[in-house]
Amino acid sequence: MKKALIYLFAFCAPAWVQAAYTFNISAAGLYDENGNLASKDGLVLLVADTSANGFATLSESTPMTLNSFINGPSNDDLILARWQLGASSGSAGMFSDTATNLSLTGNWNAGDPLALMWFPSLTTASTAAGAGVRYGMYSNLASAGDSSLNGGDRWVTQGDGTYSLAFFTDSFAGSPRPDSAAYASLTVSGTAAVPEPSRVLLLGVGLGTMLFRRRRA
Repeated sequence: MKKALIYLFAFCAPAWVQAAYTFNISAAGLYDENGNLASKDGLVLLVADTSANGFATLSESTPMTLNSFINGPSNDDLILARWQLGASSGSAGMFSDTATNLSLTGNWNAGDPLALMWFPSLTTASTAAGAGVRYGMYSNLASAGDSSLNGGDRWVTQGDGTYSLAFFTDSFAGSPRPDSAAYASLTVSGTAAVPEPSRVLLLGVGLGTMLFRRRRA
């Protein structure tokens, strides 16, 4: 009987001692693409890059799903938590919240980078980001103790415990990061790229040559 109990404990122990994480996250300020403080109704995500291949820039397909994963067909960026941007602060562009009791999964492992993503035009009810939706993303993989972290921890999955992830720009807390670092400057695929000046010039020369030849003819 005693042996049976020992075997039972050994079998169940891994589930009982599974690593648990708590992330206290603060960010200020978060902006839209025009440099205005992002709507307090906007969507904020904490995401883990489970394949360590770099975070998706939402350019693989449209619309992008925002359920458990965010990365189109490859599905390797795991959404750990989602919030309304101003739910705690009650202010535009100001974010402070906590993700608790998070446990590692088969996809999410120690060493995986973490990132904060914000979508000024979406809400917590959004399940997709269509073409042309603007968003911002921040991930700091600096070594522990780096002064640029402003008192926060590395944005990477470490040992289980409680961590502080902080992202502040120059207008808030005197950070060395410029406000533009928090602009929602990334765009979901489907929008036309702006031509480079040199390409516009070449296009104009080409059209001018065609018109000149047509007139001579």
